[in-house]
Amino acid sequence: MRAFLPRTVALGLLLCLTGHAQALVIYSGVLDAPGPVLDIDIDGDGGVDFAAGWMQRAVGSNGYFSSVYGPRYSVNMAYLAERRSPSSSYPAAYAALLPGAQIGPPGAPDLMWTGLSFDGMFWATRNSSLEPTVYSGAWSDVSRRFLGFRLDIGGLAHYGWMRFSTGGDGRVLLHDYAYAGTPGAVIGAGVVASPASLSLLALGLSLLLRASRRLRGARVARGVE
Repeated sequence: MRAFLPRTVALGLLLCLTGHAQALVIYSGVLDAPGPVLDIDIDGDGGVDFAAGWMQRAVGSNGYFSSVYGPRYSVNMAYLAERRSPSSSYPAAYAALLPGAQIGPPGAPDLMWTGLSFDGMFWATRNSSLEPTVYSGAWSDVSRRFLGFRLDIGGLAHYGWMRFSTGGDGRVLLHDYAYAGTPGAVIGAGVVASPASLSLLALGLSLLLRASRRLRGARVARGVE
C-alpha cells in the first residue's frame, strides 16, 4: 500500500493542476454550430450572451435589399472592430482576427471596442430582383478567423474569442470559443490554456514521472522486478 503512495500523490497533484488550468481559460470545446442564427450562452448562467443572425437594413420595391450579419445588441457584450472616425455615420466592421491576436484592454491602435446594433461582421446587398446577392466585408468567405469579445460577468470584464468560418454565399459556422476566467486578463485568439497553466501541467507531469521512477527503483531493489 505504501509503495503506491508517491504515484498517488503525484497523480492527485496533476489532477489539481489540470483543474487549475481549466479555471484560467474557459473553453467551449468543439461546437461546429451552423448559423446563421446562433444563440450562445457563453458563461453558462442560463442566459443568451451572443445572439447572431441576419438583420435587414433597407428594402426597395424593385427587389433591392441590404442586410448585415452579426450579433444583436447586448448590454453585457462588446466586440473588436476596425477603428473608425468618431464622427463617421457608417457602421463598424467587426475585425476578423488572425490566430494569436491579443484580445483585451486597450486593444490594438487600429481596433476599437463596440457593440452597436448597426455594426456587423459582413453585409449582403442586392440591387434588384434581377441581380445576384453580393456578400462583402472582412468576414465574407473566411476560414477559422476570430471575433474578439468582451463579456461583462458580475460587473467585471472578461475577454475572449469566437472562431468562425463563413462562405461566400452567407453561410456561417461557429467552431468554438474561449474566454479568460480572470477578469481583465488578455487572451490570445485561439488560446485554450494560459502559459502559466501549461507550466503547471508540465510540473505535474514531471513530478508524476519522477515518483514513478522512484517507485520502480524501490521495487527493483527489493527484488520485486
